[in-house]
Amino acid sequence: MSALRQLHLEETGYTIETRVAPATKPVLVTTRPAAATESHLKQVALFAVAPFIGLAYAILLPFVGLGYLVVQAARAIAARYAGTRTYKTLRHVGLIAAAPFIGLAYIVALPFAGFAALAWIGTKALTAR
Repeated sequence: MSALRQLHLEETGYTIETRVAPATKPVLVTTRPAAATESHLKQVALFAVAPFIGLAYAILLPFVGLGYLVVQAARAIAARYAGTRTYKTLRHVGLIAAAPFIGLAYIVALPFAGFAALAWIGTKALTAR
């Protein structure tokens, strides 16, 4: 078997078996692995959802960039004034002021996260049959 043919077989996941019938030439049989024969429903669903995923990326990208800039600025300020008493006081005040909003974000997001986890496990259980 040539190296190119062997590489192609390894990439596609096909297996090769040779069967010899009496007084005939060997017969080459190729079979696909079980994982590669799944339904096309997943591919259709991803095709249908792809524009919405792209839209979410396009909408969220400016906010992610601004958040990254804020985090980098906060790190630069913290590195410069890390040992001062004023920095420690401002940090504690900021954490105390942010705590209710962080708690509210958890209260709002956790039902969605729980529903997503439940749907994920249910989908895996249905497709395992």
